[in-house]
Amino acid sequence: MDKSNMATEGSYTGKLALATLAADLGVTAGVLKVVLEEAFDIMQDTNTGAPGLFLHMALARRGYQVDGQVLYTKISQFRNIFARSLSDAPGQN
Repeated sequence: MDKSNMATEGSYTGKLALATLAADLGVTAGVLKVVLEEAFDIMQDTNTGAPGLFLHMALARRGYQVDGQVLYTKISQFRNIFARSLSDAPGQN
């Protein structure tokens, strides 16, 4: 996958959802990108589907201590915003 255009690709709403998640977790967008990649790698390595747990683990590995309840609340909010952005996409209705 070519990641060279990742900073410029995506919808405004999708970018806003990610920026909001980063701010809510007290990390920068760059840190969020890294921990999401690490969480994905952990999920691939373990062949299980617990993305919230793996995100929590990746944040902890980077030294960020996020309360689990807060994390899962923020993930749920992110999913809702992201799902809305997909349903509002042209050609989706």
